[in-house]
Amino acid sequence: MVLPRAIRQSMLKADWGVQQHQIARSVRKIVRVKNQRRSTVNNLGKATRVEEVWESFCRKLKRILTLQKPVSAQVEDLESQIDQVQKQRAQQRLSIMMAEEYEEAKQDHGDSEESVEDNSSSNMNDDGGDNNDRNATSVIVIEGYEHEAAVLPETAPQQLSSRR
Repeated sequence: MVLPRAIRQSMLKADWGVQQHQIARSVRKIVRVKNQRRSTVNNLGKATRVEEVWESFCRKLKRILTLQKPVSAQVEDLESQIDQVQKQRAQQRLSIMMAEEYEEAKQDHGDSEESVEDNSSSNMNDDGGDNNDRNATSVIVIEGYEHEAAVLPETAPQQLSSRR
């Protein structure tokens, strides 16, 4: 609600005990601050552009003198490092998950480590080659990441599928 000046001044004098010279001093301060703000806004357009150009020049000069890569190249490097770490973590999680499932399947069916080792050694030729058509490792793709893992014994996939 807007009050006329005379009513505001009479309220200040009567209710708050403010003297006329205090009111005048406050009004002058307010007018001075308003004028400073107005001049700042008017000068922004001219000085801002010059300051931005100068700051940009200083950043580029510093980058050249210190032989740093541009910011965009630094960002790309960091993003590639993040991708590599995420791939490694996914591979680690996959290895752990496969090992846990294999151990669970082995425990569920009473297989011991000795029988697994005997089974794997019986599949070898005299020259160290594998009698089976399968390789000793298999590539698994999860969420777009390839992971090489040891092939489970022949009974393990059947055991895992029967549990589900």
